Amino acid sequence: MSWHELMLQVLFLLLLCIRYTRQQDVPPNAMPYPQFFLQPQKQSVKREMTTTIDCGAYGGIGNLTYTFFKGDSPQYNMMSRLKSVEADPDTQISSYFIPKVSSEDAAYYQCVVSDDAGVIIYSNVIYLQVVDNYLTRGFPVLEDRLLLSTARLHVLRCKMPASNPPALPRWFKDNVPINQDDENMFVSHGTGVIEGENINIGDLVMFALNFEHDGMYTCAAYNYQLDDGSNQIDVAYYNVTIGTSGDIGEFSSQEVIVSELKVNVGEAGYLFCGGIGNPAPTTKFLTVSPTLPGVLGPATRLVTVPASLTSTPNDYYAVCQVGNSYYTAKLVVVEPLINSVDSVTFDDTVTAPIMYYTDRDTPPLTLSCDTTLDGGGDRPAKQWFKNGLVWNMGPYHETDLNSGFDLIANDVRAEDSGVYQCKAFSNVLAVYRTQVLCVVQKLSIETVSPTLTEYEGRSKKLVCTIRGSPAPVMTWSLQNKVLESSDNIKITHNSLVYPYTTTVEIINIALSDTGQYVCGAHSSIPPYDGNYSWEDNVSATIKFKVQAPASVTTPNITVLSFAGKELVIQCTTYGEPKPSVPQWAHQDIVLSSIEGVREITNQEYSQGFVSTLKLFSVSLGSQGNYTCSSWNYVNVNETSSVKISVPVISPISVSAPTSVEIERNVEEKITCVATGHPPAKLVSWFFNDEAVTENINTTLSEQELTSVLTVTPLTLGDAGSYRCESSNNYKDNFYNDSTTVSAVYVEPVEIAASLQEMTGVYGKSLTLSCTATGYPLPDEIVWESRGYLVQDTNIDIISSLDLTTNSLLSQLVIKEVVYSNERTYNCSASNFFKSERRSDFDTVDVTVEYPVKVRTYSKYAYNNKGKAVDVTCEIEGKPPPAKINWYFSGYPGQDITQSQYYSFNIVQRNNIMNATLRINELSPALIGDYNCSASNLVDGIRYRDSRVVNVEIVRRVIVGVLTGIKSVPKGTEANLTCSGEGVPPPSPQDIKWVFQEEELPSYSLKYLMEISEERIYKINSVLRISDVQLEDEGMYTCRFSNIDKTNSSYMDEKTIQLIVQVPVEVSFNSTDPIELYEGLSTTLTCNIFGKPAPYMVTWIRSRTGEELESNSIFDISSTNTSNGEMITSLLTVKAMSLDLEGSYECSSENMLSSGRVVRTPAYKKILRVQDVTVVPNSIAVPGIVMSLSRLVCSATGVPTPGPVTWKYISRKGNRDVVESDQYTITQEKFFDDSRSLYTKIESTLTIKTVRWADKGSYECTSMNIVNGEEKTSSALTTLNVGYPVSINSDTAETLQTLLGNQVGTLSVPLYGYPPPTIIWSKDNDPLSSDSFTNKYIPVEEYSGVTQLTYSTVTLATGGNYTITANNTVHNITRSVTFKLTVEVYFTPSITVDTTREVPVMSTGKIPCTVTSLPAASHVVWYYNGTDLEKVGSPNKYTVEEMVVDVGGDMAVSTRNLVIKQAGMEDQGRYTCKAAVFITDRLYYATANVDVTVVSAVVVSSNTVNVEASVGVEVNLTCNAHGWPQPKQIMWYHNDSNTVVTSSPNRQIIDEVISYKQIRSVIWIKQMSPDLMGKYECRGSNIVLGSMKTDKAIISVFKERMEEVGNAITSKETLIIGVLAAIILVVILGVLLLLVFRHRKKKRDKEEYEKLKRDVIPQTIGADTTLKADKERVGLIQLDPGHPDKPYTEVEYVELDPRVYKSDYLGKKFQPMPRKKRGSDYAVIDTKLEDSNDRLI
Repeated sequence: MSWHELMLQVLFLLLLCIRYTRQQDVPPNAMPYPQFFLQPQKQSVKREMTTTIDCGAYGGIGNLTYTFFKGDSPQYNMMSRLKSVEADPDTQISSYFIPKVSSEDAAYYQCVVSDDAGVIIYSNVIYLQVVDNYLTRGFPVLEDRLLLSTARLHVLRCKMPASNPPALPRWFKDNVPINQDDENMFVSHGTGVIEGENINIGDLVMFALNFEHDGMYTCAAYNYQLDDGSNQIDVAYYNVTIGTSGDIGEFSSQEVIVSELKVNVGEAGYLFCGGIGNPAPTTKFLTVSPTLPGVLGPATRLVTVPASLTSTPNDYYAVCQVGNSYYTAKLVVVEPLINSVDSVTFDDTVTAPIMYYTDRDTPPLTLSCDTTLDGGGDRPAKQWFKNGLVWNMGPYHETDLNSGFDLIANDVRAEDSGVYQCKAFSNVLAVYRTQVLCVVQKLSIETVSPTLTEYEGRSKKLVCTIRGSPAPVMTWSLQNKVLESSDNIKITHNSLVYPYTTTVEIINIALSDTGQYVCGAHSSIPPYDGNYSWEDNVSATIKFKVQAPASVTTPNITVLSFAGKELVIQCTTYGEPKPSVPQWAHQDIVLSSIEGVREITNQEYSQGFVSTLKLFSVSLGSQGNYTCSSWNYVNVNETSSVKISVPVISPISVSAPTSVEIERNVEEKITCVATGHPPAKLVSWFFNDEAVTENINTTLSEQELTSVLTVTPLTLGDAGSYRCESSNNYKDNFYNDSTTVSAVYVEPVEIAASLQEMTGVYGKSLTLSCTATGYPLPDEIVWESRGYLVQDTNIDIISSLDLTTNSLLSQLVIKEVVYSNERTYNCSASNFFKSERRSDFDTVDVTVEYPVKVRTYSKYAYNNKGKAVDVTCEIEGKPPPAKINWYFSGYPGQDITQSQYYSFNIVQRNNIMNATLRINELSPALIGDYNCSASNLVDGIRYRDSRVVNVEIVRRVIVGVLTGIKSVPKGTEANLTCSGEGVPPPSPQDIKWVFQEEELPSYSLKYLMEISEERIYKINSVLRISDVQLEDEGMYTCRFSNIDKTNSSYMDEKTIQLIVQVPVEVSFNSTDPIELYEGLSTTLTCNIFGKPAPYMVTWIRSRTGEELESNSIFDISSTNTSNGEMITSLLTVKAMSLDLEGSYECSSENMLSSGRVVRTPAYKKILRVQDVTVVPNSIAVPGIVMSLSRLVCSATGVPTPGPVTWKYISRKGNRDVVESDQYTITQEKFFDDSRSLYTKIESTLTIKTVRWADKGSYECTSMNIVNGEEKTSSALTTLNVGYPVSINSDTAETLQTLLGNQVGTLSVPLYGYPPPTIIWSKDNDPLSSDSFTNKYIPVEEYSGVTQLTYSTVTLATGGNYTITANNTVHNITRSVTFKLTVEVYFTPSITVDTTREVPVMSTGKIPCTVTSLPAASHVVWYYNGTDLEKVGSPNKYTVEEMVVDVGGDMAVSTRNLVIKQAGMEDQGRYTCKAAVFITDRLYYATANVDVTVVSAVVVSSNTVNVEASVGVEVNLTCNAHGWPQPKQIMWYHNDSNTVVTSSPNRQIIDEVISYKQIRSVIWIKQMSPDLMGKYECRGSNIVLGSMKTDKAIISVFKERMEEVGNAITSKETLIIGVLAAIILVVILGVLLLLVFRHRKKKRDKEEYEKLKRDVIPQTIGADTTLKADKERVGLIQLDPGHPDKPYTEVEYVELDPRVYKSDYLGKKFQPMPRKKRGSDYAVIDTKLEDSNDRLI
């Protein structure tokens, strides 16, 4: 095709496009083919909901058609057409609507859009998922609170309704997810059917309950993830408390019973396994060995072993599952041991009862059954009976075949009491021998729980279990009163079956049954064996508390009330615990007491409250339902309530406004409302007692009848009295009411001032007047100014009433006008008009004229000689003064403002004028007083005022003082005064006081500086010193300074000496007493100080009052300082004795300058001392554990010893002994009357209950302080503690071992000190040291552990072990027997393939084999931490049922994981986890399998055939997919086996696209004939151990030219043509735009030139050239002679209206403003393209 033909085809397509555009009205920017702006989105919709599938597109030619398709496959050819749906004309969105979604709507959907040109586009394919209703909320919470027993198993069950998708439960403890690895917890999931409804179950199994299980358990379940990412979640809560419990409700702890039976050969036997609980746990047998056909499965509790299978001795074992736990039942088949004999006789007969006392006799006990055979022969067969029944002996009984089948009891217990018969028999004869055994054992009693609780109305059994013998007499008592059976009390005693029980059953429980129930048992035996008698009593207390849910009752359900009357309703609450204070509500709104409205009172009694609600005045709103509610902790989640219905009867009440305001010629409506219950039916109107029947409109609501009377037309005559009447009735009682409305005439207020502006004269009066009218007449006229009421003291307001004009006159009288009266005054008045206040106002502006006033800024002015000085005065007056004069005292009466020595200037601001007189050159002749004078004329009178300013030449300051020395007493205030004089005078900051070279503050707590002005240039300063002390004495400097105008400073100072006088002061070096040992000497030092110097030092002994002198006992001496102000006096006691103990007085005196004599004493005490001594009352004190001991120590000394402290001394460390529940410490002081002080203290340490830890030494310590030195004394006393021997009687042992023999150790703790002697025995035989080692390991001094170690533990190691211990404390021997059980277990181990490859889209099975004993209880598969049984994808993952093999020594459990249609997302780490339940504990094992999903390599290329010309660049691309990832792509050319490699013209580029895809590209830079041909790319990887290979072929051949017309489809031709047409239109548009712009620019230029020619210049006297910068908006200056004029003075220029401004951008012309006369500026807003353009 030539280019000419191509252009013709383009033009043809352009015309075709224009035709379609005109026909379809397509916008210029429309797309030539359709495009989606909204595609369908995938959805998840609940069943029976509505939904839409939306689709939107734009563009294309003509109209768009939307068609929706649906199918089971996303492939288009597999879908069927639904329907075509037109698009919304506003949104262009088409919607396919499904009104009610069902499961049939779950499918793939697609939207197809086409235009009129036949172009079709396809949307993405979406899937509509239909789900069932989300998980139903509120699945049952079975228990809010569970109280469980320790060391038990418990199951928490979470039941969820079946849902789609399935619900996934998860358990939380205290809001923390429960880990699957927790050894004490396990989560099990399953499904079931309850009452015909499918449910999902999530059980939380808790093993070996302990207190760590306490907490809040939450089961959360979700079943679908919504589009917003949220989950549909339901929760259930369990609040579990671990402890003992009486009745724990619906989920009780499970009790499990398994059989362990023996049968003879040939007899049928049974294997039983069952659980009891509420609800009963499910049971099923898992395995039976040997195998019994048809006995396994769910709900199996009893397995029968037929006689045919017991023909030979054998043991049958069965593993059963009870709930989620596993147990073993056993059946032992044995051969009989009975042989036949001819005849039997007993050797002797025992007739006397056998008395066995457990507290004095020791086992074993033997009952004889020896026999002899008449005529010889074998021994007869024998059998023991107890209480007439065949007796199966207990574990601690045995028979001695060697001694004639004697019965031996190795441990005698209370339950062994009874009648024993030994039967000897042959096939023809049987002989019995009877013996009575009476076991006497102390009684013990126990209860299930010391505290029980039950609800009122139920029944409860209180049970006590009693052990001991003989059988006791049992009683019950309540509150110390013996209980007997009655209608609601049933007492039963079990004295036959051991242990004995006594039960009291309380039927139909009432609150009065609360109390302490005491069960007692009494047993006694009269003297039988010699004089030995026996008696025992025991009792136990059960605190029984009855709880009752809160309940509410009321005497009346319906209470009738009348409106306006008082109403009282009442309710009573009852419950235990006492219910909450009742709460009243009305129509569900909670009520409370409101003073004057209602009152709620509550009277409390033992089981609740009587609550009264009192309404002081009932209204219609009071009727309705009143609820009284209460609750207690029994029903904390629900409230008990009672409803009381209160109907209210209201007699008719008529209401209307008491008055209405009427205005002339204005219509008025009067409304009357009749309220009552039942409502009124009629309202009657009267005007001035005459009936009115017209213009009445009546409406009826629920409780009101409203009548509106319209009065029209309205005149003054219509003012008067209007009355409305109505009535109602209730049960033949009629009620009437009426009301009267007064119609009052009104007019709005109006006010006017007499004058709007007034002028007042200062000091004279001024009157302002305002007049107000209106009906009713305003009460007053209010005067305001500046927003406030006028309340000036110089203003009076006078009001008067004018009855003739019905107006109010108010006058504001200003008695003496002042400056502040100049302002605007507002007079206002108001009256009530139409039930609202109307107001009006007017204003008066007052101007005040006042005489002139003169003020100065300072009383003086100064400067240096020869300098200028300014003196200024301020003048204010209205009108302002016409002239201002300055006068100088040197030239009296002459105005100096015009003198050559002065300059004068006046500045005026409003009514204030500043007049400044400048002295040009200051000289002595010009200093003096200058007077500023001014005057003005006010109200015809001239007023004058003046002020004087003193002018001086600068003089330096001079300081003077009144006195140079100042004396003051200590502790008083001192005032120091000085003065300074100079020009200028010193300022306060230039006055300083200095003391000891430091500047004092002007104000502090110590100093206060006061400054005062004596005259203009003289300043006085007073320094006040408070509380003068000696350190304040010294020289004080007063310093003044002043500064002249040149900032030159002048200073002068004076000094004042301050002398401080001190009254005599007497003191000792210390006030503490002198502590002195017997016979030692001491000296008392007395210090005397005073100013003036003190004199006459005197010593006096306080005990005798005598004045002391130097003698053989005392020595007195004194020394003085140089000035005599300080005296030191010494009193020496030569030898201390007891009679010299006491206080001594030292005194002196001096005389102050005032003539006052001061004498001062001081006292000192001497004490004879003794160091503290502590002595114990006993060095050693005996003590016994659990008894009381006392330790005593005494402490003596002077000064008084301190409290005795106790410390426990031991090798492990010392500890202080203080007051506590264990220790009591008492301190007792002893007073010495002769010395008037305490000299002894005795301390007693009481150990209330001696413990072993109290054994050891105790140190008692006390101290006293002598001469400041601490004296301490200690003593030791020892507490020797003995510990009686005891053994833990509850000891029971179980040895656990793995397969094979291992070392086993039995450990028994025991107590005793000195350490006890220990003996071990097994089955009553002393143990041989060959098979065990016995070791005693001390733990504490008083306790230890005896260990019996077996080197090899076997099943034969089990048996009855007895340990006997003895020590010297109380000489008591203790022994304990316990049973040892040996169990063999094997913890789990797992065998798996650690790695496994699964081909893609195939099925892989991964086995997990667990070896353990017993068999694994759970085997669970996890993937990335998720339990694969819970993911709800059976089509993806299947966990097969576990297979258990117990044929060998170990149990082998296998569970397979099956992965279906494996995909790449399935590869990763899978974890197998197994659990084995061993002795109340779970043992876990885990193993990991790394799964790799493999796929064989697939090789593909982007194209198959490539046409290329010689010399062009060619790229050949090949991709290889697979896992494991292919290593490399190899290239081959033209069937050659040689691998193609890179060369200069052909380069191979390899790259990794993803973890499972690589790419290889051959880049041929310049194609040549030899490089053409067939290219083969090959890729390979290893899958399941074998090499997988794939290839792709690309053919490269020389390019073949074909007709372009044949290569282009009709659709491509349309697109190319449209694009070409668009390009052509754009080019034409640009050309036209350039032509139009050039013409417009030329036209604008011509218009501009014409404008310049037509404008006539205006001559203003200056150059009028206009200048403006480019893009400038603002000022255009006309006069270049004033370039500095401010913009603020610009005025608009008035120019000729023919002058226009314009720009080159084509804006519309705008007229410029004219220039005002006399102005040189114009403001315009213009933008000129060229700054050289000028407008003239």
